[in-house]
Amino acid sequence: MPNALPRAERDGKLIFGGNFIDGGTGGDYVQPTLVEFPPGHALAREEQFLPMLALCCFDSLQEALVEGNSVRYGLTAGASLCFAKRLQS
Repeated sequence: MPNALPRAERDGKLIFGGNFIDGGTGGDYVQPTLVEFPPGHALAREEQFLPMLALCCFDSLQEALVEGNSVRYGLTAGASLCFAKRLQS
């Protein structure tokens, strides 16, 4: 986890958050973080054990499905509204 935030800032586009905060107990606390990554980036495909949402943009629904199905750990995924009608059919 300690390397995830600097790596996210280096490799992705930080949209929100990304700061350590004082939780008052001496532990490492991170504010909720949203980062845009290129498809296939390791931080978007692996559990980071911190409140970080990885955003990846795709050119097609097929490309998004292939990427979503290739994640080793079966992490949660969602699709944007631009595909909503196609997802319902």
